[in-house]
Amino acid sequence: MLAVNYMKRIITSILAVTLAAGTIALYVYGRSLWHPIYVKIAGERSIEKVLADIAIRTPELNEFSHTKINILVFKQERTVKVVDRRDLYEFKMTAFSGRLGPKIISGDGQIPEGIYRITSLNPNSSYHLSMKISYPNPDDLERCKRENIVNPGKDIYIHGKYTSDGCIAIGDKSIEKLFYMVYKVGLDNVNVIIAPSETYKEEFRQSEDKALYDRIYNEIDKLYKDS
Repeated sequence: MLAVNYMKRIITSILAVTLAAGTIALYVYGRSLWHPIYVKIAGERSIEKVLADIAIRTPELNEFSHTKINILVFKQERTVKVVDRRDLYEFKMTAFSGRLGPKIISGDGQIPEGIYRITSLNPNSSYHLSMKISYPNPDDLERCKRENIVNPGKDIYIHGKYTSDGCIAIGDKSIEKLFYMVYKVGLDNVNVIIAPSETYKEEFRQSEDKALYDRIYNEIDKLYKDS
């Protein structure tokens, strides 16, 4: 009986170690299945090939002739708008993480809030297609300095698929359209504004980030006044 119990304990220990090792391996090596900054090596595509495929699937984009666009992200409404003197497109976010409020620190799952640029396009993202935004910007770095935060995080993207860990997910069809438009106008001609909601609410005016929200909503107001 003692020998049987001893063997059971050994088997249980082996199973526990195997499960733990498998979980760690899945996180480390399987991370590329869900995180947009990892690139699928097999079947690597060029941006030109991606654009040609999008143009075939979405022929109306062939008529796209704008030279500048603004991408407005409204977190509460889970909405992404493309604007150039008027609303051109509206996409729904397919996933959301965090809460209303700026991103504070690496790993907090927060979608940032502020005024950003697009810094790069990835045609081989694990999230179908992705576009990196310029987080952290000077406002984010100033907040980190104020709150003694060493690592604000990085690698925030607008991408496809249906899950988010601080990024802006809009699904594969929507990211194809947005990817195409951003490439056509050029990265220097794209402004990204991420706001907690479409309206400037009193709770934002009373927050410690009022100066940030003033800039965000003034920029949005100016955009529509100019239209």
